[in-house]
Amino acid sequence: MECPPNHRWLPDVYTDEECEWLLQRLLQSVNWEEHYFRMFGKSILMPRKVAFFGPWNYAYSGTVHEARSM
Repeated sequence: MECPPNHRWLPDVYTDEECEWLLQRLLQSVNWEEHYFRMFGKSILMPRKVAFFGPWNYAYSGTVHEARSM
């Protein structure tokens, strides 16, 4: 995999078991948001959950994600 300058690709930092544990931990401990959008007059659930952490709010397509502190 080609990485941008000053980045390194580390594919084996975590084992598969550690990755699964971390994923489950995030799914359980983070307050995930679900957003909807309108298409052809119908309200559709976006196919992803969102949790935005950072210093500023983030907006796209009319949806604003309020920044959460880490």
